[in-house]
Amino acid sequence: GDITFGVAGFTIDWTTISAAWSVGWWAIGGTDVDASVVAFSKSGTGSQAYTGVGFQPKALVMLHAVAGAAADTTGINAWRGIGLVDEAVDDRGIGTHAGDAAATSDSSRISTASASLVGRFASNSSNMLLAAVTSLDADGFTVNFTTLFSSPRHFAALCLGGAGIVAATNHTFEADTTLGAHTQTFSGLPFQPDTGMVIGA
Repeated sequence: GDITFGVAGFTIDWTTISAAWSVGWWAIGGTDVDASVVAFSKSGTGSQAYTGVGFQPKALVMLHAVAGAAADTTGINAWRGIGLVDEAVDDRGIGTHAGDAAATSDSSRISTASASLVGRFASNSSNMLLAAVTSLDADGFTVNFTTLFSSPRHFAALCLGGAGIVAATNHTFEADTTLGAHTQTFSGLPFQPDTGMVIGA
């Protein structure tokens, strides 16, 4: 469905929905903040520039989801992933794969600090998707695909920019192994964050 934004919220115009789903959301706003969602696709490997954002992004949230059969709960394979790209064009990405319709179900997961679009085969033997953003351009971004299985594949990017976004940075950390309720503090950012996203697989 389509989404329209109001003064203090948003409205979703559902065109198709088959059940009552639990839907999470993340809202970004403020003075001089630019945001644009861009859908893009790729056939084969290599570098490709994508335009139409309307401004030079300072950060990207990259998304991908692939179904090996019907794009619903009957699919025999399902890949999904999320990636983050900061202003210095540092990529972070995670991906998971679930394989079914076999005597033994299988799954895999991957986390990387060198790509924002990433996926593994269920056997965890090799990558089926590996791509990194190489530049944030005046009207979009450029992605280099080093691995792309069974193309074309389709992706989406949330592009953030504008004077209101002072800084965006990516870091990788190791979660501690302490069991039970506890806190873990991370420092060293060159600014005080107002919002953020933590991903892991």
